[in-house]
Amino acid sequence: MLYVFTDTGKYELFESVQVVTTLDSICGKFKFTTSLLDKSPFGIGSYVVIKNEYDLILCSGYIEKTDGAITKEKATVTFSGRDLLGDLVDSSVPPDVSSFSGSITLEKLCDNVMGALNLPGTTFNMSSPTEPFNQDDISSTTFSGKAGAFLQSYARKRQKFLTTDGKNNLVLFSAPSSPEYEKTLTKDSMLARSFSFDTTQRFNKITLGSEDNYSASDNASSVDSTASFIDSEIRESRILQIESDESMTSSEISNRAKEEVTIRRGRGTQFSCVVPSHNYVKGKLIKVDDELTGVEGVFLIKSVTYSSSVKENVSKLDLCYPEVYEAVGTRTTKRKSKIVENFDKFDPSNVPGVIQGFDGWTMLDSVEGAQL
Repeated sequence: MLYVFTDTGKYELFESVQVVTTLDSICGKFKFTTSLLDKSPFGIGSYVVIKNEYDLILCSGYIEKTDGAITKEKATVTFSGRDLLGDLVDSSVPPDVSSFSGSITLEKLCDNVMGALNLPGTTFNMSSPTEPFNQDDISSTTFSGKAGAFLQSYARKRQKFLTTDGKNNLVLFSAPSSPEYEKTLTKDSMLARSFSFDTTQRFNKITLGSEDNYSASDNASSVDSTASFIDSEIRESRILQIESDESMTSSEISNRAKEEVTIRRGRGTQFSCVVPSHNYVKGKLIKVDDELTGVEGVFLIKSVTYSSSVKENVSKLDLCYPEVYEAVGTRTTKRKSKIVENFDKFDPSNVPGVIQGFDGWTMLDSVEGAQL
């Protein structure tokens, strides 16, 4: 069962209650429907907490939308909303978010943004420690830039994903390395399952090409470098070559090629199942042994939809390969440029496409639209 709590008590007489939480979203969402003709204790702006039968908080937040239809014989009203991190998704980045000195961790950057928005939660790192950012790493955002997207971009620079714990806290996540559920999902423990396998966007060999950074020599020229990664599950006649839109080191380009194969493999496999309980949570690994569909091995719970109604109490689990959420590619190399050494003896006045920067004279890729 799913229960709805407010400051006035516990409620369980609903036509249906549903909570959806996924690794791909910073906030969770909920909705519940009632058919009672009495005046509802809920309304726009009501703060609710939804728990399962194990007293685990699945989602807590404000009711943001109400839809209803009432006749003399029947009333149907649906209340829906998100946890408080929905405000992080909707709100713009606070103007003073980059006001700090020295270095800053990803956790502290998230806390600064949440604090500036007056959000009550904090940030928990549920994976490995992250290398701090310095002031030069934190770019200014556009006037209308959204806070959630801003933080997601920096989380990916550290190979992390941002998600919610349902209690209005932000979680830094990357896939765990070992199964956390002892019981294996089998045809006997799943009420229903659906699957889709698609190899049309997968290739046996993906080769990524990139231009190396210019060296410091005045007569330096760009040199193409490539890296390949193999997907042994795909036939050898399928190959793909991709040209990167940014310069990369040999290590970066190798990681990027691996990431391309991993993402395509992950997107090509979709498996969902319905189980008769509410005791599974996203972000954990679980074993699957379903010979009929061909889905076997260890999978990551990508999202969970908890549903409770007068007819049934079930959860829908969406599973994926764990490596989709592992730390793979790292891309930190700036666009290719040529820093002219001995700039104290260098006269750029007669050289087109050269502007003076804070760290020396920089040869631009394009003169048009150049700004300091």
